[in-house]
Amino acid sequence: MELSRETIDSSDQCPTGPEWQAYAVGRVEQQALQLMSSHLLACQQCLEVLDRISSKESKPHPNEPISPFLLEENCIRLEEMLAGIQVQWEAPTDSADSSDDSSSLESFKMLGRFEIQGVLGTGGFGRVFLGYDPLLKRSVAIKAPKRTAFGTEGDLENFLTEARHAAALDHPNIVPIYDILGDASGHTIIVMKHVCGKPLSPQHKMGKTALETTVRQMIVVAKAIHYAHERGFVHRDLKPSNILIDEFGQPHVTDFGLGMNLSELSSKHISRGGTPPYMSPEQVRHDVLMIDRRSDIWAIGVVLSELVHGRRPFPQKNRDKLFHEIQNDEPLIESTRETYEIDGIIRRCLSKDPADRYPTAESLANQLQDLHNRCFSTGLKKWLYGGRRKLVILSSLVVIAASFWGYLILEKQKQIHLTFSQIKNASISSLPFLLGKLRQLKPSQETLAADLETPTTNTAVFNRNLTLLVFGDRSEQTTERAISFLQTADAGEIDSVGECIVDGPTKTFLEPIVVQRLHESLDASDTDSALRLAALLSYLNPRNSIWPSLSRSVSSTLVSMPQLEMQQWLTCFDQVGSKYLGKSLGEFALAGNASRETRLNATVALVKFFAADTDFLSGLICDLEEFQIPTVMLALRDRRTAALASLKKLHRESQFGIPSSGQSNLARSISMPAQVSNLAIATWLLGDQEIAFDSFQSSTDATLLTLFVHKLSNLDLDSKPVFDSLLSLKDRNDQRSSTIKFGLLQLLSRLRADQIPNAELEGLLNYFWLHDPDCGIHSMARLNASKFDIKLNAPPFAQNSTWLVDEIGGQYQDFVVIEPCIAALGMPDGQIEPLLTDPWPWHDRRFTRCIAIATNEVTIKQFRVFLPEYFATDPMLTEADPDAAMAMVSIQAAYSFCNSWSVASGLQTCYEARSDQDGQEKLYPKTNHLALNGYRLPTDGEWELACRSGTTTNRFYGDAEHLEHQYGWVSETPGIQFYNGAYTSQPVARFLPNRWGLFDMYGNVKEICDRSCDPIRDSDEFIDDEAISEASPYGGPRIRGVSLDAPGELWGFSYCRTDRIVGEPDPLNGFRVVRTLLGE
Repeated sequence: MELSRETIDSSDQCPTGPEWQAYAVGRVEQQALQLMSSHLLACQQCLEVLDRISSKESKPHPNEPISPFLLEENCIRLEEMLAGIQVQWEAPTDSADSSDDSSSLESFKMLGRFEIQGVLGTGGFGRVFLGYDPLLKRSVAIKAPKRTAFGTEGDLENFLTEARHAAALDHPNIVPIYDILGDASGHTIIVMKHVCGKPLSPQHKMGKTALETTVRQMIVVAKAIHYAHERGFVHRDLKPSNILIDEFGQPHVTDFGLGMNLSELSSKHISRGGTPPYMSPEQVRHDVLMIDRRSDIWAIGVVLSELVHGRRPFPQKNRDKLFHEIQNDEPLIESTRETYEIDGIIRRCLSKDPADRYPTAESLANQLQDLHNRCFSTGLKKWLYGGRRKLVILSSLVVIAASFWGYLILEKQKQIHLTFSQIKNASISSLPFLLGKLRQLKPSQETLAADLETPTTNTAVFNRNLTLLVFGDRSEQTTERAISFLQTADAGEIDSVGECIVDGPTKTFLEPIVVQRLHESLDASDTDSALRLAALLSYLNPRNSIWPSLSRSVSSTLVSMPQLEMQQWLTCFDQVGSKYLGKSLGEFALAGNASRETRLNATVALVKFFAADTDFLSGLICDLEEFQIPTVMLALRDRRTAALASLKKLHRESQFGIPSSGQSNLARSISMPAQVSNLAIATWLLGDQEIAFDSFQSSTDATLLTLFVHKLSNLDLDSKPVFDSLLSLKDRNDQRSSTIKFGLLQLLSRLRADQIPNAELEGLLNYFWLHDPDCGIHSMARLNASKFDIKLNAPPFAQNSTWLVDEIGGQYQDFVVIEPCIAALGMPDGQIEPLLTDPWPWHDRRFTRCIAIATNEVTIKQFRVFLPEYFATDPMLTEADPDAAMAMVSIQAAYSFCNSWSVASGLQTCYEARSDQDGQEKLYPKTNHLALNGYRLPTDGEWELACRSGTTTNRFYGDAEHLEHQYGWVSETPGIQFYNGAYTSQPVARFLPNRWGLFDMYGNVKEICDRSCDPIRDSDEFIDDEAISEASPYGGPRIRGVSLDAPGELWGFSYCRTDRIVGEPDPLNGFRVVRTLLGE
């Protein structure tokens, strides 16, 4: 019985016994087979029948046919049409759940501009329709996935993303994707080129001609897959049905829309992918991190085995048994004389460990090409591979018969020939030994030419050219080919190539033409190729005059690599690393604008090249960031005694200023604390605390210990031992210096409550809070008391040297006292960024008033004392943390608050009511408000002087890299928070204060100030800080500080703006108060 479309008239009916019989013996027409496969996708019972009759180990059901033709090979056609049937294998569903919703597309005559002309095939993933594009007048294939093929919206989006990427593949043997679109019913379709042909299938009889055709076609397939791999794609579902053979016998790989991008495999939740018989062990295990191009190599091996032997290497039909076979059993390959060589290729493709397979599809294609040339060539190629061997044997017999001397000559020739044979296919690493052996045999140029001609593989081509190069062939073409190979060589091959070209231990260079060509090629090569050529030049000629000009580009390429890859290449530059690359690597290690990875890579390279130079590494550690320190410390620990000696020498020099070439006095004044703190860190890690404590005792700069504590914390070291040591450290007068006290309080902020007795902690904090004259220490004591829930005694309200406390509605507010001074503000002219609308050049500012400025912004709780009506219409402020900074403040509200507090404290008010141009009454600063003692907003100069610690700077509004350590966040969620649809700020007390005790504006609200002098307009030697009247074109309020909405390049700077009108409330605007001290 032969089945036709008329016989199986409905895909809803289960096949009968005779229909199964016809299927088993291969007598089912294509259209009927399509209907049958469509039914199988919706009928679990028939799938079980198919599973039983396809398995040798199972017995047929009584109602099923018993036939000698029920062989595995007879199942191939139907199984290939059931593309994606593994979905049913993995998660069986009832017929309602697995119905093919893509079948509804048959009712459409048009999809977009495409006409539907028929059905090409049906699978578990969906259907493929034959379509026609009337615009471009060409036939197309339209793949319509079932909706049930995607578990989630994310799966669909991933599928569409990969399909779009796959559409970029442009190769003559990859079926291109023309379009991806959705129809009005919500279906997603992929429009592809229609290939007039049939799927790849085994030949009925695998003779020499069929085997040659198979090898030739799979060479093309492997090259197409390599093309996709080079562009970041792995197919994941390569099988015969996805390889279409056109009318000219050319293969075309299809279904790349189901592949995955290699760069995203580890970042997505993906399914196993693939069809079970063709899945690699890593796909079976669902080991996403191991799925790469070598998974496709496995699939090619399965396809190749099926084509050559007519059966798959893992024949099980049961899913679980099949997966067990793939992971644990050897492939079932029965080699014959004709297939012996190709079976070796198949076995390597089917290695369980991906590392044992062919590394690339190109290398597999080359191996198949080599097999094709040797086994299926005719004419001259046949003589080259076969006839020449017979000729050599005949010649050998004649020579042996000649004489005893002839015998010796023949033996030498045999040894030379054997060595040549070994060289042709030798790995790069074994070439030096073989070439040394060949040198001892001293072959003639004629022998070289005869035995090394016409190689067929890339390895043999390179080995031949390298051998001719070593033995005196000065051919420009030979040198060019050797150079071309080097441009793609691995790091481990460079030294081996160098050993081939030079003569043994004496390193006598035999071929100067190579160095000349290396020079020429370096300029014309891309970055990666130039690195490889430079690596060989480092081996051959490390003293070449070209190295100073190469060092920058070589260093840049090295530090841009992933660290593991870079470490492999560093060995190639051992001979030039310290002499030529050190300077440029040092620049990358210390470059403030370089990425963290680049700086760390540069540090690793410096440690590699200067591992034996303890003095260099000790000096290097002074200028590094904390994330770079552990790398250098690993090298210094191996030479602890010498390292400590070098560090102690640097410590002595640091007391007079560590020399640093090219730095101004200003830059050195900023970098000194960082350098000394690094010295202290290094000696501390080497077990010598004396240098560190000596630095802390002798220094008057509170920044030093701040940096030390900050870096210790970032290195994940326990702060408690440092705290215990500092607690007992006093000067000669049995007093703790300000540096030590500040460090103690900073360390406290990093300890847990269970690490220090409560009574000891309470006594220490109250002593600092009440008696210490330093406001920074006073503020730090208050911060730690809040953290550890310690109750502090009531502070004195009288001025205490650098700080005082004012009362506001039963609350206390700390103030910093700043005496009259001259300070450098702004930034150097060369660093003014063009994106800023309001440049603030570096200038000297003279402050003639003694002021007291609040250590933090006005809080919500303080603001409520005088302006409770502000909270009536804003429930967010009512629910917010009362200790948070009061944001959403207009300039008029800020002026009103200052006047109210001044009146309540019996001080002069600084603002008066005047009518504006529209006749509305508003508050304006009094003409002499800076000379009054009431509360007011600071001038922008006062704000920068206080909140930037009065430091001169070589960066815009403060040296952020170092000041950030002083303003480090103590809580995990500081700064602005988005709350109930608006922004609110966290308390400034969550931040560490600067050395004057002020909590700066890092990531919190911005602050409103009064505009003072304009440094662009004034040209005096010292500019007096006086407020400009509101009527002046330079007058008006000014925003200072940086918040989370600032551009990334401005983070860490106190941004100065006048381009925004500061009149209306802003969710990021707050303020702090200041008052002028008049003889208090």
